[in-house]
Amino acid sequence: MPKKKNPKETELKKRVAKLPAKPGVYRWLDAKGTVLYVGKALNLRKRVTSYLSKEAALGPWKQSLMEKAADVS
Repeated sequence: MPKKKNPKETELKKRVAKLPAKPGVYRWLDAKGTVLYVGKALNLRKRVTSYLSKEAALGPWKQSLMEKAADVS
């Protein structure tokens, strides 16, 4: 099944590019600000960027998450 295009994808990529390459916690939020997922990483920018990679690299749950994601903090 083809990946649905997230209208916020371009905006998300800009925000992710500004994340530090340091350890920390990240939260994916929907358009209402509801937390969809909380994760931790040794390199925030690298980990969060992996969610915005090509469809083939994402499993079904990540694809579903990214269709709903409107923000990352």
